[in-house]
Amino acid sequence: ESLGFVSVYPIVSFLENDSDLERFADATAINAKLVSLFEYFGVEMSLAVMISFMLGFVLLRQGANFITAVFYEKIKAKAGLKLGAMVLTQTLQADYKYVSKVDRGNFIVTIDYECQASASIILVYLMLLRLLLTFTAYFSIALFAAPIPTIVSFICLTILGLTLSVFIQRINSISQESVKTREVFVNALSQAYGAWKEIKLGGT
Repeated sequence: ESLGFVSVYPIVSFLENDSDLERFADATAINAKLVSLFEYFGVEMSLAVMISFMLGFVLLRQGANFITAVFYEKIKAKAGLKLGAMVLTQTLQADYKYVSKVDRGNFIVTIDYECQASASIILVYLMLLRLLLTFTAYFSIALFAAPIPTIVSFICLTILGLTLSVFIQRINSISQESVKTREVFVNALSQAYGAWKEIKLGGT
């Protein structure tokens, strides 16, 4: 992703210098190193070649995103199944007092939904790791190209992130209320269905 982002800069710089290779190399140190790299591999630098590299990096990024998404879903599914099996095993091995306190609705929701939702936490950690690596790559490149604007932007983003933490806490509170509301609804629905089934089977 960072390579695709960086590959745009040489193209813009090359166009600004009227596709003159010498002027392009003298413009910045990055351009000079890029020209040396092309010469080292025996590739003639041109606009078409740089655009081809940029498109290649973009396609590589999209392919990596697809593979990563599939990999994340596999991890989530496996973690959810293991959590569901663990909850089922522990419930079957529990004593009568604990089992009598667990409603059917809670048990079904825990096995079917809550385990998968808990497994989603793994995706959050993986996404945080990915964002951290991406941000580090972008920040390093931007810091090398323009140190002062990059530092100022980083300070502004830090202040903005601290300000938005209030909204994040509010979202967390709303999520907890949603879980409790869903639990009450499922319990009521399960009990109503159980009562209706008893009445139906009893013919009363």
